[in-house]
Amino acid sequence: MLHVTTPRSFAILRCAKIKTMGNTGSSLQHTFRERDTPNADTRRTPDNTVLVGGDTSLAVLDA
Repeated sequence: MLHVTTPRSFAILRCAKIKTMGNTGSSLQHTFRERDTPNADTRRTPDNTVLVGGDTSLAVLDA
């Protein structure tokens, strides 16, 4: 019997409480790749899409 599988897509969601404005800024800088993020493929950064809010960590903090 031939068993055909379809490709699967997965997502990982990690949640952690961010307690201070300093931690918030650091998290945003990581998210927007404004600081060195060794596990990120920098060639794919232009493919990122911001759905809501600012395009930089400072813009998000100002809002």
